[in-house]
Amino acid sequence: MLDTIEADVTYDHEKHGEVLVTGVGEMYDEYSVSRRSGEPDSRLVYFYTQFDGYGGMNPAPMSEPVSEFARDADRIGPHQHVGSDLREQ
Repeated sequence: MLDTIEADVTYDHEKHGEVLVTGVGEMYDEYSVSRRSGEPDSRLVYFYTQFDGYGGMNPAPMSEPVSEFARDADRIGPHQHVGSDLREQ
């Protein structure tokens, strides 16, 4: 089981195959715009099963609780975005 899940990283997931994680979010029962209230009720990882050098290709990302995702995933490495290897001239 992985300790942390990072955005813009590809993972080999037991159930979903190779995936691109685009974010990790915290879910709260209550929300206040003036202050952060309490601890998150759950944490979700957002990922794409179809992606290319520009990012996710599905209409919307899939999501899964971080604890479940981490149990079945192995880190491959940072996602190689199109143009990420270009240097300013």
